[in-house]
Amino acid sequence: LVNQGNGSISGSVQVSGGSSIDSITNEGNGAISGSITVDKDSKLDSITNTSTSSTGISGSITNNSDNKLEISNSGNIGGKIESTGSADMVISNSNGGTISGGISSSGSGSTSISNSQGSTINNGITVSGSAQVEISNQGSVGKDENGNTVTNNGSGSVGIKDWLVSTDKNTGKLNTVVIGGRRAVNVKVENITV
Repeated sequence: LVNQGNGSISGSVQVSGGSSIDSITNEGNGAISGSITVDKDSKLDSITNTSTSSTGISGSITNNSDNKLEISNSGNIGGKIESTGSADMVISNSNGGTISGGISSSGSGSTSISNSQGSTINNGITVSGSAQVEISNQGSVGKDENGNTVTNNGSGSVGIKDWLVSTDKNTGKLNTVVIGGRRAVNVKVENITV
């Protein structure tokens, strides 16, 4: 499924009923005005959002499937990215991309998150399932409602491979990683770069 040029998909995209789709691509000035949801019995291999539209993908991306999903974003995603099933998920946010609603892993599949320089994940990264989550952050990760950038409430573990500390443009203070949640002790930080 390719949305390109000035194309617009109004409403949500749902992969359900055992359907299988290789990829969803939103490019050019394309806009998807809604969410993308993959149901448990269905399959979607990848989502690529390179749209220069301010809308990009306006809603959330939710993977309830047991099939691995790779997401590559360099545009705008208005909602959050969430994994609830047993599938692995690979998220790459680069080239100034923005994920406004944060990232949530409540399933059991491993999640790999790469946030490149100049890119933004707002509202933090939350783990509430049994997933193993690996994070590399060279960009900006905002805080959730509790003031955490990374929250672990689940039985899984979080490995921060690298975290670049940036300076807040408004306050001049350092924006470092703030770890919280009931299982914060299971968050391991390997490298912090200032």
